[in-house]
Amino acid sequence: MVDNKDNIVDAIEDVEDVKKESKKTTAKAPKKYAPDERITCRSLTYGELLLTGAKTKLLYSWANYNDTTEVEYQDLMALKSTKSTYLYKPRIVVEDEELVAQWGKEFVDMYKNIVDLDVEDMFKLPIAQFKSKLKKAPKGIQQAVKNIAGEKILNGSLDSLAKIKAIDEILGTDLKLYIK
Repeated sequence: MVDNKDNIVDAIEDVEDVKKESKKTTAKAPKKYAPDERITCRSLTYGELLLTGAKTKLLYSWANYNDTTEVEYQDLMALKSTKSTYLYKPRIVVEDEELVAQWGKEFVDMYKNIVDLDVEDMFKLPIAQFKSKLKKAPKGIQQAVKNIAGEKILNGSLDSLAKIKAIDEILGTDLKLYIK
């Protein structure tokens, strides 16, 4: 009788081990997106941004920096396959983390840099950090910095000559001409 109990306990342990192993080997399958599924995208462009979908011919628009609009998956894939600057020198970022992960390390790394940046917050950084972040920032963020800096100089809210000079040097602008 004792042997029988031991056999039952061993059998239960074996079943639990098999369950654990099957959980380990059953990886989550990547999500499949329908062509017309809408994916939220955020603008990195200062001012209005328009995009005509290559597949759908739909017009997508963002009113300003940080606005979001839903873009169909098939149009995003067309942008990716043509290596569009909308995605590669990002003017928009895809807010769907799983899709970004499916697109690979290049996008994941690029998006890490973008997530850590808020253009408005960059202007609050000490000059050394400001320069470092500006140099590493993707082209879309750099363009937003240029545009916002120009507006800030004109309305008097950016009066740091060091930051204006840094923008001019790093991005090849002449913003110092706007200083009154």
